[in-house]
Amino acid sequence: MFVKAFRVKSNSALRGSESRKLRTDISTAFPKLSAEQLSCLLPGKRELAVLRVIDHHRQILTVYLVAGEPAFFVSSGRIVPTVYTLWKVPDLLPTLTTWPPVLTRLAGGADLMLPGVVIPPGGLPVLKPNELCSVHLVENRAPVAVGVTLMSSENMLAVSMRGRGVNILHTMSDHLWASGPKSSPPLLPLVEPEQPIATSDEEVCGANDEAGICVVENGEGGAMATSLEEQSEGDWYEDERLKKPGCKEEDQESEVQQEEDHHEIKEEVENQGEEESGEAVDSMTQEQHDWLLLQCCLHTLKSRIGPEDLPLAVATFYGNYIIPSCPKDTKVDIKRSSYKKLSRFMSSLQRRGLLQVKEITRGVQTITSVAWTHPEIVSFSKPKGVGSSDSVSARVKDMPAQTSECNYQTPEIFPLFVVPVCLQPLFACANINLVCVDPVLCDCLLDKEERPNCTSLRWDMLFSRCMKRLNVCHKVVFPGRKEEIRKGAVVPIEVTVARRGGNKKVTLVRNLELFGVDLEAFGRLLQRRAQASITSNLVPGQRSLSQLQVQGNQVALLSTLLVGEYKIPSKYITGLEAAIKGKK
Repeated sequence: MFVKAFRVKSNSALRGSESRKLRTDISTAFPKLSAEQLSCLLPGKRELAVLRVIDHHRQILTVYLVAGEPAFFVSSGRIVPTVYTLWKVPDLLPTLTTWPPVLTRLAGGADLMLPGVVIPPGGLPVLKPNELCSVHLVENRAPVAVGVTLMSSENMLAVSMRGRGVNILHTMSDHLWASGPKSSPPLLPLVEPEQPIATSDEEVCGANDEAGICVVENGEGGAMATSLEEQSEGDWYEDERLKKPGCKEEDQESEVQQEEDHHEIKEEVENQGEEESGEAVDSMTQEQHDWLLLQCCLHTLKSRIGPEDLPLAVATFYGNYIIPSCPKDTKVDIKRSSYKKLSRFMSSLQRRGLLQVKEITRGVQTITSVAWTHPEIVSFSKPKGVGSSDSVSARVKDMPAQTSECNYQTPEIFPLFVVPVCLQPLFACANINLVCVDPVLCDCLLDKEERPNCTSLRWDMLFSRCMKRLNVCHKVVFPGRKEEIRKGAVVPIEVTVARRGGNKKVTLVRNLELFGVDLEAFGRLLQRRAQASITSNLVPGQRSLSQLQVQGNQVALLSTLLVGEYKIPSKYITGLEAAIKGKK
């Protein structure tokens, strides 16, 4: 609904009668709200305002603001809370759980697919068709999206968690969220749902298996967290995908559970095995911790995870894979290593080229890819002495005396091209400067009058003709937003000087919105620097673009602001040559 930018039609404060009517409507729509919560969400009328906005479908929507922060909006005649409101009252709507990678799809305009829904141990909440519900991530109860259910919770389980589940209306990081303070969600612990649907173990396990297979319908893998007790039972060289032969089917199903909150995993990992391996850990040096941590990580990457496990949360990777991979009478402790923090260790692995890590939400990292062909992973083998009854000092006696990344020298990399067998005839029939024109090249690159007589082309002419026939486009990447592919060449910022009313000069600036410049903030800055009046109006012939008009010839000042302070390259700005030059 707010995936694309909207245009504000009007912005006015709520009158007393309108404020009272809004309170009554919200109390009727959300009977769970207490009087104290309602007073917290809707304070005095002086802080309440109403926006009339026009979305990209040219529909007029109503948005209610509280102290400049979007709190509610109206969709299909009913009041819908924003994520800012749900962060204050997270239990206002029934909520569904999903994986962090799904949030990027929801922010891009996709609906919540049922395979991406994580079913908690208590089952799904009671949901009815066409009912408002919120969506939160597995590691945080703070909602990140709100939408309307497309079926009841009973039907979701009846269709084996397949198909579309929720029509998303608003998400964190969309344009409605961006119109507010752009704050991050608070960290709220997970709680059990009050009214579960799936109460039997078979229903919960079966639905969790469906939800753990993929995130959305296009097949992105969802990470499953396995039991810590199961992983710590066997040696890390005898373990194959955590399934032991001869184990009963019921035991295997009970050993699989949904991914826990990353803070809970971290606490469980830190407390695991302290009594068993406390003496062994104390006897290990910092270098030995670094070495053992790297060995456990290489073993995990080589033999315990595969492409189907990605994306994988970093906390799950450390707690459910690296810790259980440690020998039985030892314990890897990230705090006793030179890295001190898990994020630093993952950054070192990324610098080595072993894997790629991406921060999905603030403070939550996810492994997106692993370089299984990396020489360190391919050549990794079981270290000498690991798995035996020797002491820890004996197991690490063959390790290097010191592990340091500061001695690493970056290699020089040169991209090359190798001619495959299928292209060798093409190069065999062409000399160093000319390419023989075959029927395909003739139809694609030659004009009609050239085809009868042209039998060869120089390489530079071949590439230049090919480039001329390509369609022009460009990519724009704004920090914190999804990249945009725009058709045509880059439209520059136009700075022109015009005359108004005889000899009066004004300076016009257009196309600032295309570069993500806030017109209102830039106009205030320009007015303060130029000490002149500024007006904003629509560009003639354009409905969505506006231009700024400032008194006098302010081209030199605009050059200082746009090029010097906003860091926009001068090649994307036209008209700067009209600046008034200083007197000699």
